[in-house]
Amino acid sequence: MSAWIWIGLGILAVCLLGSKGKPSGGKNTGKPIRIDHPHYITNDEYECGNCGSRFDRALTACPHCGVRFTSRMTDEDEFDEELEEELEMDEWDEEEGR
Repeated sequence: MSAWIWIGLGILAVCLLGSKGKPSGGKNTGKPIRIDHPHYITNDEYECGNCGSRFDRALTACPHCGVRFTSRMTDEDEFDEELEEELEMDEWDEEEGR
């Protein structure tokens, strides 16, 4: 019986030590970078590379965690998805004769 307790405690210790040092929520990269997210349909968004929060203005510091951005990059994935959806809608409208 006591062997099972020690095995359980060992597994718990490995789990706790294994998660140490990993960012919470998978977003915190620790980089002071602003990620610009242009959109085709909606307003552009900006994301903090440190904490992952999003905001609607091109700021020089994160309004959530306060890190000052030293660089920026553009992520056009959402723009491409919205453009693709818009093109599909246009194709459907043409098929229906609108």
